[in-house]
Amino acid sequence: MRKKCYTVLMNTQVTTFYSRNFPAFQETGYHCKFISNRPLIHTAHRHDFFELFLVLKGSVSHLCDEKVEKVNEGEFIFLSPQNTHSFNGQSTELSIFSLSITADRFTRFLSAFDFSPIYGKKYINKNEQLLERIQRIPNTLNRNQILLLNSVVSDLFSETIQNGALESTIIPSNLQLAIEKFRSPENIGLGVGRLAELAGVSRMHLGRLLKKYYEKKPNNFIHDLRMHLAVEYLEKTSYTLDIIAQKVGFNSLSRFHATFKQYFKCTPNSYRKQTNLPQLTLHL
Repeated sequence: MRKKCYTVLMNTQVTTFYSRNFPAFQETGYHCKFISNRPLIHTAHRHDFFELFLVLKGSVSHLCDEKVEKVNEGEFIFLSPQNTHSFNGQSTELSIFSLSITADRFTRFLSAFDFSPIYGKKYINKNEQLLERIQRIPNTLNRNQILLLNSVVSDLFSETIQNGALESTIIPSNLQLAIEKFRSPENIGLGVGRLAELAGVSRMHLGRLLKKYYEKKPNNFIHDLRMHLAVEYLEKTSYTLDIIAQKVGFNSLSRFHATFKQYFKCTPNSYRKQTNLPQLTLHL
């Protein structure tokens, strides 16, 4: 462990966060954060508080309790303490609003609205005014912002109840499994043909699937996958850059270095040094 604010459960490899370790919760019952244009951590985690996250720009592939959904701009998800979730892909430009809420405060909202969301499934926000209000929320909260956040959460509940049909775009299991297998070092350097083979479909049909569920062409999807897998190795292992480059399908360290820098606007070494795992994985 690096800090007291998280505990790694070694038998399940899941990181657990506790509201008692975050001062913002003690003051307001909330903890909010805007996250823009940086790679999300892929570590599976859960927490003893509730959370909702809203995609403000771009899209992200969200893994919740072993099921994957693509969450697009304007869509949001409720998460409960029973959910284990992580992220396994994102668009190049991504902006997310994440709001964590203590269990007692969230339960009061549920009782007041006589409503229970389906956790881990995405809803669509159709209220542009609500979106504008959310974007004006400050990152640093104090007691004066409690009424603002109460109002935002209330309106989000109302919006969900009135217009809350779930989006049903769960990624097919054969594609999920193929992508997971493709992430391995023996597959990821072999390109589109290998991914299509693992999925049991033609290259043309694979292109249609990736376009539908990820809005990406196969080569772009694989490029993104390789980059975010590199981030995962940088965050979770002590592998040298040579080894990481090989594991994500690069034959040349210099090419890996240049590609990573172009994609993330920093070098692999800089990313590894600057990453603060507990802070970055608090919500995402």
